[in-house]
Amino acid sequence: MIEGISWSRSPPSSSVSTTNKKARILIVDDDPEITESFGLVLEDSGLFHVEKYTEPVQALSNLKPDSHDLVLLDVNLPNVDSFELYDKMKKIDSKLKVCFLVIYDNEESYRALRKEFRSLDAECFMPKEVMIKDLIGRINRILST
Repeated sequence: MIEGISWSRSPPSSSVSTTNKKARILIVDDDPEITESFGLVLEDSGLFHVEKYTEPVQALSNLKPDSHDLVLLDVNLPNVDSFELYDKMKKIDSKLKVCFLVIYDNEESYRALRKEFRSLDAECFMPKEVMIKDLIGRINRILST
């Protein structure tokens, strides 16, 4: 088991759209285990096309307008301010949805983080310790809004 991922498999609760087009997900996290495990889970679902980066500068330089539907972005990247990276990504593609990947101990930590960044126009903060069915379900909900 890769730390932070529960490998209990459940079928996806719903598809992203009524067409066969896969949603395009960009994962940016300095931890290769996170990018690989999230990428594997999402690709395995058959609902998503995934691009993964452990180097945030490289992810930014390869980002093009309308190239992705959602970014899963590590909130605590080394040598890069994740919120500045978020701003730069939104300047490239203002329609891009972003969900920050965070590690927090409990619901109180999550509420404190969300309150601190209330003005941030991010779609969500998602724990890295997420179950597969929850990961796919949350992404589907974000993309459907």
